[in-house]
Amino acid sequence: MNILIFGASGFLGGHIVHALHGAGHRLTVGIRDTRRIDLDPATARILVGDLTDPEYIREAVAGQDAILFTAGRTWSPGTDPAEYWRSNVTLTRHFFRVIRGHREVRILFTSSLSTIGGTSWPVVLNESSGRAAVCQPRLNPYDLAKIECEQIALGAAAEGHDVVLLNPGLMLGPGATACGGLAPPFVALWVLLGKCPFFVDAQITFCDVRDVALG
Repeated sequence: MNILIFGASGFLGGHIVHALHGAGHRLTVGIRDTRRIDLDPATARILVGDLTDPEYIREAVAGQDAILFTAGRTWSPGTDPAEYWRSNVTLTRHFFRVIRGHREVRILFTSSLSTIGGTSWPVVLNESSGRAAVCQPRLNPYDLAKIECEQIALGAAAEGHDVVLLNPGLMLGPGATACGGLAPPFVALWVLLGKCPFFVDAQITFCDVRDVALG
């Protein structure tokens, strides 16, 4: 298949490129800066551009069978709350607006487990649960931005686009380092290696980033 990946320089995106290349697919990688990715040109066609540029998106989407959208700002301490909206919601809205005429292309949109959120009481959530049980005061700016992104993607699905939402939990695995801009995975790794002098009494869902990429 001809597959386009936005966000290939990210933690999950890099593993997705590796998995798809190993499966023999023809890849196009859309990135903003070649300095953020170490990729053999034989692995994928590289297109450098910005997701705010409609012509760049149209060029990248042409001839594709599927699009994997993993671009966006992940949670990081100290980030300006407005940045989560600009780097997630604005880009997502622009992307789906530009590809409105490409309903034949399957889109896998990477969201987050944070869009489900914690609940005020024990409850099993599924696709039809809604958000009535979610404890809204506990949501942070990143959670709210990702929720809005999901609504945009679901709106495109309602218009006839073939959209699949992916909601991975806290991803661990190769690439989660102290300097990688991935605070939660690195702190979890630090605890497991016995290098953290404290722990937080909390619950969260963990997964291996390589399993998410294969999925």
